[in-house]
Amino acid sequence: MGGLVAGLLAGELPHLIRTLVLIDPAGIETPVPSPFWQQYREGRNMLLPTTPEEWNQMVDTLYHRRPHVPGFIRRQALRQITTHFSTYKRVFEGLLSEGYNPLGDRLSRITCPVSVVWGAQDRVMDPSGIEVIRTALPAASITVLDNCGHSPTRERPEALMRVLLDVIGRWG
Repeated sequence: MGGLVAGLLAGELPHLIRTLVLIDPAGIETPVPSPFWQQYREGRNMLLPTTPEEWNQMVDTLYHRRPHVPGFIRRQALRQITTHFSTYKRVFEGLLSEGYNPLGDRLSRITCPVSVVWGAQDRVMDPSGIEVIRTALPAASITVLDNCGHSPTRERPEALMRVLLDVIGRWG
């Protein structure tokens, strides 16, 4: 939920933000609901798995191509999620306490230059959200990464790095 938090901060405290990079940002109600949000609205948060089967569904939702995750990492992550499930759930629900569109409702408050990176195969935040951003922030620079789900940092790090270096080169 980093894009959601960063976007909300940029809208509320614009004097602190020189430029903003949103990566597959949550908090925008996309014209096409993603598989994740369809499940979430039915009461299931696929990003908080507690069983190996749910873990596999989460990974398939997050990534365009399933990465290899060693079993010991999966087991430890599941233990952590299970142990702190109520806290993670409360944080997630707190970020969405105003509904599914808290960032979308505030995009017009953002005054700094905005760059957006979105995975073309994102199943958490449907890429149709790009149109919401284009409408609210017509000057935003938008990069869509093919063969990429919700995690460009993992699936397309070189392409993401080029975008970030461009932002740094232009805005410092």
